[in-house]
Amino acid sequence: MKIAIVQLSDIHITSDTDPVLQRAELIASSLYQYAECVKQIFLVLSGDIAYSGKEEQYDCASTFINQILDSLKNEYRTPVSIVMVPGNHDCDFEKNTSVRKAVIADLNNVPLETIDEAQIDQCVSVQEAYFLFQKRIAEHGLIHDDHLWAQYRFEVRGKAILFDCLNVAWVSNINERQGGVYFPYQRYSGRIKESADIRFVVLHHPMHWLSQEQYRDARARVRSFGDIILTGHEHVEGAELVDDAVSGESMLIEAGALQVTGDANISTFNVIEIDLDEKQYKRDVFCFENGEYCSDSTFGSWASFKALPKRKSNIFELSDQFRTWLDNAGASYSHPSKTNLLLGDIYIFPDLLEFRVSEEKNH
Repeated sequence: MKIAIVQLSDIHITSDTDPVLQRAELIASSLYQYAECVKQIFLVLSGDIAYSGKEEQYDCASTFINQILDSLKNEYRTPVSIVMVPGNHDCDFEKNTSVRKAVIADLNNVPLETIDEAQIDQCVSVQEAYFLFQKRIAEHGLIHDDHLWAQYRFEVRGKAILFDCLNVAWVSNINERQGGVYFPYQRYSGRIKESADIRFVVLHHPMHWLSQEQYRDARARVRSFGDIILTGHEHVEGAELVDDAVSGESMLIEAGALQVTGDANISTFNVIEIDLDEKQYKRDVFCFENGEYCSDSTFGSWASFKALPKRKSNIFELSDQFRTWLDNAGASYSHPSKTNLLLGDIYIFPDLLEFRVSEEKNH
């Protein structure tokens, strides 16, 4: 049983005159080859749908997405479901109040697990138009949604497919900087444990945009439950298989931009075809060239299927409380880039090398 993931990222819609808005049927026609052999298509919008988070930009996005859907439906009866996550361009920074700025600044000084709903509401207030757009076109399959972690679950021919969409842009600012992104993973320990035949994690910013304080733990948590991790933001296509000693393998797939401001000829998107019975997948990168979208092996398309990442089950999973106790440094240490250093920040693993000195060797 096969499914297809169509990843459109960084669409950056500014107005109804954007060139990409005239290419909905071209995108759909490039998907016909998948629609005739898969049981379901998932259209994944991995952030920066709008350019500045305005309501009228999402009106254009809604028309654009519906044109893709209508074109597919006119040719095939393959069901299409929409999954989405916001990016930093999905924030309307004209609504970035002094209160929101103060809340974000305070995140450097408090444990993320202690933040409350009022603080979260302040931070996501700049994404109001995005959430209205999400409610309009992407509610099917949504089982959990509290503005920071939207979880979609689908059953296709007896197979459970789970999408975890993490809103890491909730603390975005106009001048986005690497290391300035935070996410309260500890609030969602229950969702991490949910099971499925395949599980996707969708977030706009790649993991290295997270704060230095959080990066290592957040990366481990995402890899612990995500089979395939989809990101955007950097406008560079890429795919990397990671083999973690604890959680096993996971695939990181980055998408290029569907629309780059100032250059209408740069436009790419990913299609990931997955055979859940054979546990295989294949990634194609489509690029706009000579008036159409074609699969381009120079950008990372694979000619044949590869084995899905092999996961490891850990029956001795640590609780957050025990993990905190283990990482306690035993004293209060600080650093210019971090308020409270943990044991993992300062401990250096001993690298031991065995030396054998021959008795016959002359000294």
